[in-house]
Amino acid sequence: MVSIDRVRAMVLSPRTEWPKVEAEGADTTALLRDYLAWIAAVLAIATFIGFSIVGFGVLGTTVRMSIVGGLVNAVLSVLLTLVIAFVLAKVAAALAPRFGGRDDFGSALKLVVYGSTAALVSGVVYVLPFLAPLAMLGSLYSIYVVYLGVPVLMRVPSQRRLAYTAVLVVCGFAVGVVAGLVSAAIGPSVPS
Repeated sequence: MVSIDRVRAMVLSPRTEWPKVEAEGADTTALLRDYLAWIAAVLAIATFIGFSIVGFGVLGTTVRMSIVGGLVNAVLSVLLTLVIAFVLAKVAAALAPRFGGRDDFGSALKLVVYGSTAALVSGVVYVLPFLAPLAMLGSLYSIYVVYLGVPVLMRVPSQRRLAYTAVLVVCGFAVGVVAGLVSAAIGPSVPS
């Protein structure tokens, strides 16, 4: 189960939380199952409520995704979040030595998972779809949180962490686009 204290610390005091994260073991399964899956589920539930129950306005009409489509989308969202984190952690570990850091998948997974906390938690605004643009603030803050964690977890020298973080963000965007295409191809596409 998600540690609320960890969520709070990653959002409010990431600079002091990263050394604590680094000192912990890297249990990949527990990290994905007991932390990321739960936070992704909160985001998926908020999105389901917002887009299948509340709906959003388009040209004076309220549009809603079907309940079944919304549930399928929610489950797919959680699964893709786990896959994205795993893939991006593999990329982060592989890239780190090119920036003077260490190739350590466990640390990379912690960086990606805990670093994405603010972005995922900010997704609760999807309960009211008209607030969806505010979720971008959580995503931007997550980039900063990852930037703070790079030298601690990946051992990338401070003078190279901006470049490493930027490359990681670009890779994350690319992985997200691919995941979005997969989701569009197999998920529900017609609102009711």
